[in-house]
Amino acid sequence: MIDHARGRLLWRLVESLRAFMYDGYQPDVIIALAGRALAEAERADDRAGQAAMRHTLANAWFMLNEPRPAIRHSQLAARLYDEIGWKTGTLLALSNLVMGTTSLGNLHESLANHERIIRLWEAFEPTTKLAMALENYAITLLWAGRAGDALDRQLRSLRVRQALAEPPGGQARAHTVLGDIHLTLGNVEAAIDAFDRGLEAASGGSGQDRAAGRPAAGGSQVARTLAGAALAWYLKGDAARAADLARLAVRAAGEDRRPSSGYDEASGTLARVDVSLGLDERVRLLEDVLAAYRDRAYPFLDTRARVWLAEVLVEGGRPVEAARHARQARDAAVRYGMRRLEGQALTVLARACPDGIHDARRAVELHREFGHRLDEAAAQAVLDRLLDRP
Repeated sequence: MIDHARGRLLWRLVESLRAFMYDGYQPDVIIALAGRALAEAERADDRAGQAAMRHTLANAWFMLNEPRPAIRHSQLAARLYDEIGWKTGTLLALSNLVMGTTSLGNLHESLANHERIIRLWEAFEPTTKLAMALENYAITLLWAGRAGDALDRQLRSLRVRQALAEPPGGQARAHTVLGDIHLTLGNVEAAIDAFDRGLEAASGGSGQDRAAGRPAAGGSQVARTLAGAALAWYLKGDAARAADLARLAVRAAGEDRRPSSGYDEASGTLARVDVSLGLDERVRLLEDVLAAYRDRAYPFLDTRARVWLAEVLVEGGRPVEAARHARQARDAAVRYGMRRLEGQALTVLARACPDGIHDARRAVELHREFGHRLDEAAAQAVLDRLLDRP
């Protein structure tokens, strides 16, 4: 139908595909279709069609983890929606725009804009759009290290989703974000429970066994949820179970190496938690992840992978390389205001350097300030060891 459609029918058909991107439909295909529909809408001076296709293109580029073109299309979509007087459309595009600034690491600007977007959504009846705005705000707060504030927003987002009886895909993502927040706060049992709920929602069944089969929420979401669960079990002290979950995460992502697949996050998690792998293999996996992130914006994911690489190297007895990566991660975390990653990088740096007392002390202070209990304990252990050294 799309191949034969023209004019308004074409862009309305393409617009309907937007929702399918979140269930794994290929965003690059939608980009090609939306580009064709946009060209026709521009020739016809159809502002509604142009706005819809800019909006669709923005969402597709976000799914490909390419925020720069997504931001550009969101800006144009917001302006076009405003011109035709559709306030909801304008707000949708502005919501995308705010998340784009988060993706690029502009956390201070993004946090202020999220507050404004949420107030605007609250003027409408509660919808999943309000839930998503709250969740995106929670993610931004989490990346900034403010996990306590993130927890408040994410619990509210979950309440909105549950009241609306949202389909499984959104519930799976929501519980995964909640698990990430609990893990940052050091609430490991609560994190494991959240990830289990996420897997149950994603699979349409009960837990990780069904999640590894034919998930209701798409393989990329299952991969991210399993990766989060792997980190939780690793921090609980069960490295074998953590490694099993990380392998399931890689399997759920499949062979698809597109940014939207979740493969790089799953692969990086496997390298971090699977201590049965050789050091060279773990380093290679994380270097591959960093190479994949090199041409993307997302500084949070890149910096986290570099912290993990530094941790793996220091554990493997290669402190000079570990210190180099830890310094790079620390500098990026400071530049973008990612306080938890800054503290983690300082902890690794203290482990790698014999004169790391100042770094360890600063890491303890940072994690204590933001309520990262497990990270604080890890930094304190390094500081105690350095202070006890003759």
